[in-house]
Amino acid sequence: MLQLQLPIFHEGTHLITPNIGYQREHGQITYLNGMMPVFTHEIDDTASFQMIVSQFYINGIAKQVEIVDVTLSSTDC
Repeated sequence: MLQLQLPIFHEGTHLITPNIGYQREHGQITYLNGMMPVFTHEIDDTASFQMIVSQFYINGIAKQVEIVDVTLSSTDC
């Protein structure tokens, strides 16, 4: 029998990797690991965006191509 694989994300979450995603609500972007918020910043805060995606890359959580693919394919950001 098949089992549900974790993590589980809220509806409307855009996935960066199978474990990390983001949501855009109320003028802010919140990065999630499953349902747990990891980091939040204002939509127009470019420095915070650069810092968090750099941390995802440096810590081995996301590859550069995954970050670029989500950034370029998203109409939300």
